[in-house]
Amino acid sequence: MTSYISKIMGAGALGLMLAVGTSSCQQNDYLVFDQDYSGIYFTEDSLHYSFSTLPIETRTYTQEIPVQIMGKPYDYDRTFSVEVQPSIYNETPQAGKQYLLDPTTIIIPKNEIEGYIPLVLLRDGLAGDEESGYTRYEIRLRLIPDNNFTPTLSEIEQNVVVTFDNSIEKPKWYNEGVWIQNCGEWAPIKLIKVMEHFHTTLKENAPSTYSKMVDDIGENWENVTYGWPNDYKYTVKKYILIPCYEYFQQHPEHGITDFPNPV
Repeated sequence: MTSYISKIMGAGALGLMLAVGTSSCQQNDYLVFDQDYSGIYFTEDSLHYSFSTLPIETRTYTQEIPVQIMGKPYDYDRTFSVEVQPSIYNETPQAGKQYLLDPTTIIIPKNEIEGYIPLVLLRDGLAGDEESGYTRYEIRLRLIPDNNFTPTLSEIEQNVVVTFDNSIEKPKWYNEGVWIQNCGEWAPIKLIKVMEHFHTTLKENAPSTYSKMVDDIGENWENVTYGWPNDYKYTVKKYILIPCYEYFQQHPEHGITDFPNPV
């Protein structure tokens, strides 16, 4: 997105008033900042979120959509207004089914020049699966004038597009033979549980090792080579594979019967 530094400088002209003062021998022009001007704009034009490998117990996520104002902050909260527009490229979500948007929570906090829209995404309402394909939803929001703020800058900064889905795809480091050896046949829920125990069980019980692994292979194993973190086999077995095996043994409702016993 075009640098907001230049945009803010350009938009600053909207908050300037030309005050003309005269004297007996000359006329002086002064640029005076209009403290009463209340403009508002999005600081991002697009955002994307996927529940992906979040724990299956996580059924909602609040996507914060940032905005910024022009003019002075006030010593009390001020609401601002948006309207939902039809989607263009993806499935249009339904309020109450795929998302929640409470107008009373859309505020610029007191004494602040920044705020956000808390868009609550609902995992239970997201359609699709690995076999048939995941549905990507698109919500388009537009700032509209109200008693507190006037949308400013260009048309771009008055609109934002948020896409979201529940996609769980094979990671780039996936190697079929190595994966089967450690986790059995591919199933998205297995990746969810592997990443969950990596970020919780390992992190809580061996924080220094967790930090080292994150530095070496990435927060979500994005830098893993040869399909598995082979330098940490014992750690992965103890804190990830054994808990995963025990989980699937205790939760037959997921239909996972081939997760290898790592003991």
